[in-house]
Amino acid sequence: MKRIETWAAVLVVGAAGGAYDLLTSTFPVASVSVAMAAIYLVLLLGAPAALIMAIVSAWGDPARIASGAAVARSVAAAARGLRWSSVISIACAVACFAACSGTQGQGTILRVDPAGFWGLAAWLELPLLVALLLPAVFGTGAHLFGRAALAWVGLASLAVVFVAAVVTGVAGLNTALTTNPAPPPGAHNAGTAAIANVLSLGSLALFVPYLLTLVSSLAARKLAKPT
Repeated sequence: MKRIETWAAVLVVGAAGGAYDLLTSTFPVASVSVAMAAIYLVLLLGAPAALIMAIVSAWGDPARIASGAAVARSVAAAARGLRWSSVISIACAVACFAACSGTQGQGTILRVDPAGFWGLAAWLELPLLVALLLPAVFGTGAHLFGRAALAWVGLASLAVVFVAAVVTGVAGLNTALTTNPAPPPGAHNAGTAAIANVLSLGSLALFVPYLLTLVSSLAARKLAKPT
């Protein structure tokens, strides 16, 4: 599973850089527009690209897990894959949000209207980040307690991820397009950045193979138990 861990590391580094800029406003776009716009553009394009590569790796993992592992190890490996998938998904969401915010002049706007930015950003980002954590939480619970029902709940939680990505993305778009009355500059920036939340729909394809492997492995373990 080292491939997915590699993509996790790449995305965490990108997200850390974006989050650092969000928290410190170190790079106001107005002062170094060309250089910073290029950096934000690389981050905006690179994060989804890394997510796609992680998805490709994830769909190859179940075969590798099943080919050389006992059922107990398959369950543990699938749960571990879900945890890495949540790390990747959350890092990608943070990186894309930071990149979209930065291309809209985030460094300058955060100095002018920080309350407007963070007030809306919390409502638009936190629900998505929590939703992206749910499959790993339920998958880990299924592994620790050996309950296939928790793995099925993990599958069902993908609906929460879908709703969170779509609703927050649409809410951000609505804020960005509202002109009468126009939102404060910080809120407009946060809304524009939240449009990138729809990219988190790609995370659904990242979670599915591990959840299916977890369900099938737990079912096989139940059948293998003596009656």
